[in-house]
Amino acid sequence: MKKFIRSFNTLRVRIIIGIGWVFLPLIYALSIASDQIKELVYFSQKAVQNYSEITLSIAAIHAETNELNRKAQQSIVVPEIYLEIYRLRSKIVRNIAHELLQTTKQYNEFEGLILQYLEEEENIYQYLTDKTVKHDREKLAEKMEVLEAITSKMLISDAMMNKTNQEIAHKGTHIIYSLTYKVLLLFFFTVLVSSWLIYIINQAFKKMEQAINNLGAGQLDNPIQIKGSSDVARLGQQLEWLRQRLNDLEASKIRFIQHVSHDLKTPLTAVKESINLIRASGFQLLNPDQQELVEIAERNSLKLQKLIEDLLNFQNAYTQAIRLELTLQRIDFLIEQVCGQHCLTLRSRQLDLKLDLMAITLSVDKEKFYTIIDNLLSNALKYAPSHSVISMRSWQDDKQFFLTIHDDGVGIPKAHRSHIFDPFYQVNLPAQGAIKGSGLGLAIVQYYVHAHQGTIEILDTEHGTTFQISLPLS
Repeated sequence: MKKFIRSFNTLRVRIIIGIGWVFLPLIYALSIASDQIKELVYFSQKAVQNYSEITLSIAAIHAETNELNRKAQQSIVVPEIYLEIYRLRSKIVRNIAHELLQTTKQYNEFEGLILQYLEEEENIYQYLTDKTVKHDREKLAEKMEVLEAITSKMLISDAMMNKTNQEIAHKGTHIIYSLTYKVLLLFFFTVLVSSWLIYIINQAFKKMEQAINNLGAGQLDNPIQIKGSSDVARLGQQLEWLRQRLNDLEASKIRFIQHVSHDLKTPLTAVKESINLIRASGFQLLNPDQQELVEIAERNSLKLQKLIEDLLNFQNAYTQAIRLELTLQRIDFLIEQVCGQHCLTLRSRQLDLKLDLMAITLSVDKEKFYTIIDNLLSNALKYAPSHSVISMRSWQDDKQFFLTIHDDGVGIPKAHRSHIFDPFYQVNLPAQGAIKGSGLGLAIVQYYVHAHQGTIEILDTEHGTTFQISLPLS
């Protein structure tokens, strides 16, 4: 029983119930419309049948009136025979007229004609049976002409048909208004139920979409709590399990990076010291092949050192809350210091570095801002072709400081730009520099820029790559 009750607390069942509530009013409306149309058809048929019966009765009265005229004329000549016949025919006519009177009560004009007919016919009968007066054929003919005129008016009177048509039209109008009113009510009810159904579905998917977006953005600290129907809540529990699992994997990755970085740093230091010792003491005593081996070892040790530094910076940036040690710095002087560290690379690659720097003082973390410029310049050196130009420009407006770094490399395809700042993400582009990147440099740049409440983006250019940094002046 509990399982049966719980089954009603699912999104699927709610959707089915909602659809049912949407269709039931429509079915009800069709049923009402069908019944009222049947009622109108029945009313019309009844009115037509009634009109046909009245028409037949009027025709009968008209025929009997002609017969009464003949019998009345004959009764003047032979009253002993034809007066009784007239009385019997008059009784038949009166019965028909009285039945017709009951049928046509709602038609005032027609009812008046019937009453007038009965009155005139009664006068004729009294005239024929009155033995105190002398019966005149011409006077009788005048009375009969009045009676026949009344029956003729009955035949040509359209009051009954007009009344019938009015009743049918009134009935049809009433049905139309009634159906319109009910359809409007059902329409608003359907809109209400549909809105409720859409709201339930939208709320469920909105919560799940937000949770999935948070997972995709790496926001794993906040627990996922999705309330709603049982199946939606169950999906929320599965997403929470996924968040915990991703959190565990992220922690394992960070621990692995931390251990590997520190484990590699100690032997690397020994290797670099050994190479420096060879350089200082006996490098000139080595033959050319041995000197080349020492240079290869030195280059690869520098490469390994760069990778370890990136890993350590990444670990510090993503595992610890950034604490900025803000000091006022001349940004143009700081950029020139970074460029000075790469002068040998610029010279060996025959690259032209053009600086267009405004003298601006900002409150920044010197070490982290240095890393931002160093990583962006290293990225430009890696992809800039030999004999090309790398340009750096800074300026400010009323609210923000801007810095752009441009190289003439192959550029970053638009398909990769949304992921270029993700950790360990690399684009397979032909690098010109000797040291291959780790895929962490731009991720660290973005993290440090965001820590300064700034933004970094890739600008659209005809060739090469242009990064733009914007920082608030205050």
